[in-house]
Amino acid sequence: MASPARSQVDLLGNDIKELRRILDEHRSYVEPLSDLTDVDRHAHALVVADLFWQCWYLAMGADVLIREELHGPLVAVGRMLFEGLVTLAYLQQHADGQREAVIFLAYSFLKQIAYFPDQAPVVTERESLLARMPADAVAEARQRLNTRPKNWSGKSIEAMAYAADVRGYDTYYRYFSAEAHVSMVGQHARVLTDDGGSILKLGRSLTPHEMEGQANMVRRYLHSAFRLFWDFVGGGEHVEFRTEDPESWYPPSTSPPAT
Repeated sequence: MASPARSQVDLLGNDIKELRRILDEHRSYVEPLSDLTDVDRHAHALVVADLFWQCWYLAMGADVLIREELHGPLVAVGRMLFEGLVTLAYLQQHADGQREAVIFLAYSFLKQIAYFPDQAPVVTERESLLARMPADAVAEARQRLNTRPKNWSGKSIEAMAYAADVRGYDTYYRYFSAEAHVSMVGQHARVLTDDGGSILKLGRSLTPHEMEGQANMVRRYLHSAFRLFWDFVGGGEHVEFRTEDPESWYPPSTSPPAT
């Protein structure tokens, strides 16, 4: 008898642990992250690693929130995960990804100085780092910081997603952004009426179908983030991801994807 298919929720928990196994057993990614012979390439590697780790940690958070059926926080975390993947993919496909990564770092340092102007050690350290970076990259970062859409890339998340060919902006990100920015209400306090009368329903849980869909979405983005990370820092080393392909899953209430 064939074993029952594992749920997407269970597979998400497995994927998170599986990534830890892969990184513990395959250490080739350490070399480009510690190689200082080319400081700009080193900065590029650090930015890629930073973005992947953010996506991984966000997936860990989503795993907990799905299991606890906490819809609101899950929306915010899922939105952040999408942005992390889009940023990683955008750097990967950019014709000059290395320079863009350096600009991203400079942009981050400039924002930290703006956020914490009264913390002298922070300002001093960030200014010291900026002084050692290519002047044209710092100037470009400063211009993007002060020019709409005031994003490190000079583009909106929508434009970055389409440039990087990351799916989900229209079907996922736009709606979740509306919820994350608290620009919609009507789901957490409702009066439901039927023939038996009315009942006040407070809070927002996740249906089993929603849990599966959300877990699969997180798995897709996590797998994509890892592939982008490993393509850059893995040195061509083959790794076996012991899991099921999240792209092969589809909601049981729909027809299989067309072939």
